[in-house]
Amino acid sequence: LDYWGAVGVKTHTSWDAFAEFFRELDGPKRLVAFTVYGSTYYAGPEFEYRAGDWLVFGAETSGLPIEAHNDVEATGGALVKIPIVDTHVRSLNLATSVGVATFEALRQLDAGRHTVAPRVGPSLEEVREKYGNTAGERRGS
Repeated sequence: LDYWGAVGVKTHTSWDAFAEFFRELDGPKRLVAFTVYGSTYYAGPEFEYRAGDWLVFGAETSGLPIEAHNDVEATGGALVKIPIVDTHVRSLNLATSVGVATFEALRQLDAGRHTVAPRVGPSLEEVREKYGNTAGERRGS
């Protein structure tokens, strides 16, 4: 991954080890845990993200441990949920949930500051000239 050098990774042996690490951090911080037991939806206007928020997700198979729910609430964090019709599906894919949550947090925190940068070559017209009008269809996009 070309961005890996900009990513800080720290592995914790347990939820308790992470919780201790988190408590010792300086500065504004809040845990935002995504769980089916959330008391509010993950997006505005119901929920507002703040600088210093840490987004927390559980395992796809088991979710967050109970102690995580307790610690999030005890430290002033938030339990939020992504809406889902669970008649036939009990949860969303973890990667999908992370993407949805990250997008909403960035959308709120970057409101009015983000601009769409122009694409750096080739242009859509250049792709059409080279591959024809169905170039995207051949690649499955």
